[in-house]
Amino acid sequence: MLPKLFRMLAAVGMLGLVACASTSLMDSWLDPSVTSEMRFKKIAVAVLSKDQSVRRAAEDALVTQIKRSDAVPSYTLISDSEGKDRERVKARLREAGVDGVIVMRVIGVDKETTYVPGTYPQPYHTFGGYYGMAHPAAYSPGYLATDTIVQIETNVYSLADEKLIYAARSETFNPGETAKLVRDIAKAIAHDLKKRGVLR
Repeated sequence: MLPKLFRMLAAVGMLGLVACASTSLMDSWLDPSVTSEMRFKKIAVAVLSKDQSVRRAAEDALVTQIKRSDAVPSYTLISDSEGKDRERVKARLREAGVDGVIVMRVIGVDKETTYVPGTYPQPYHTFGGYYGMAHPAAYSPGYLATDTIVQIETNVYSLADEKLIYAARSETFNPGETAKLVRDIAKAIAHDLKKRGVLR
């Protein structure tokens, strides 16, 4: 049987088609020692952000996507002030019975500007056609389009031995609301694990 965490990610993948066109995984890694014998009793989802409203919205969104009663947002276990103390965080998670952790964080936000050329209507193509058109001239000018590119790192840890078992870096163009961004990343990860043969 598949590890419980991967079963959860599989469920995420079934919510719709594989990753949205605006989100793609740039690279990922899976610990080769991961076997079907692995089990997580309780998963904590942690989104590292200075903006606590973003943290809460993103953690809630990911837990919703997982759709398991044993997945919890970290903000329900760790206060804002405790988040700065690494040892306190680990202690609080263990006290809550957590043995698996999914951690997300933004690692880069870039802007990319491209020029979109204009178009000339058919009458422009001949001298007579041009003069036969009413003014003002029917010309669609070019313009500059700016895309926002957000890179997010997602790591999965086994808390018992603090071991990294999966890591992925995703890239999203022009992300919308937090919930949709998290949903698209979750789908991309589920698709990646399926390609690796971890998910059926």
